[in-house]
Amino acid sequence: MQTRSARVRRVRGTLRPAERTPVMTGNASPAQGLTVVCDLDGTLVDSAPDLSTALNTVLAEQGVPTVPFEEIRLLVGGGALVLIERALARVGAPARFDTTRMFDRFLDVYRTRLTRESRPYPGVHGALRALARRGHLLAVCTNKPEDLARRMLAELGLDHFGDAVVGGDTFAFRKPDRRTLEAAAERAGGDPKRSVLIGDSRTDVETARNAGVPVILVSYGYRTDPIDELAPDFVVHEFKEVPRLVRCLGQGGAPAG
Repeated sequence: MQTRSARVRRVRGTLRPAERTPVMTGNASPAQGLTVVCDLDGTLVDSAPDLSTALNTVLAEQGVPTVPFEEIRLLVGGGALVLIERALARVGAPARFDTTRMFDRFLDVYRTRLTRESRPYPGVHGALRALARRGHLLAVCTNKPEDLARRMLAELGLDHFGDAVVGGDTFAFRKPDRRTLEAAAERAGGDPKRSVLIGDSRTDVETARNAGVPVILVSYGYRTDPIDELAPDFVVHEFKEVPRLVRCLGQGGAPAG
């Protein structure tokens, strides 16, 4: 496969980004008038500190060993119930726990500290402004409950999305169901088939694949899977790289190194 970027190298037959250069890895197709659909936790916002505190509070209340912060970062993705289930499995807790009740308690605690320590990643504010100035439509597609997602965006000044926010409880389905991305794009006023998903995890890659749209992964964020194995269309190391990559994707190519 050919790419416009000179700063790539081959690893096991796939294209990998050279240091700090966003590159095409092979599955994207040209698109015009893109709607940019963003994941929230681990993509736009580093929310792990507040998620960690809420989770460990609930675990401690149940007499379960707490999980170190750096390990919790690897458990995030899929929503709060999945986070609790992964944490219980991580510490070897027996199956007797009522995870639905723990989920409700987790939300109660989390609501009290939603953005106490959580912050947008560097470059997010400027990149979103740049995308909006260039006429791109913006949406959020997350497995966080919609009311919490909207509140987080508002409290952190990420007011670029209007009503175009789809959460894990907005519908009876959630990511990686393609309909979540399609609904988010439609709420933004865009064409779902002319969208790109920005995320950080396997769930985001699967969502984009199911919807038949390109996916950009950030190299930071929350995941256990190596990016090599996830095979996104593009990788960026900082969110500030997204506008240039979206522009190039809209023009049918990848950025030059």
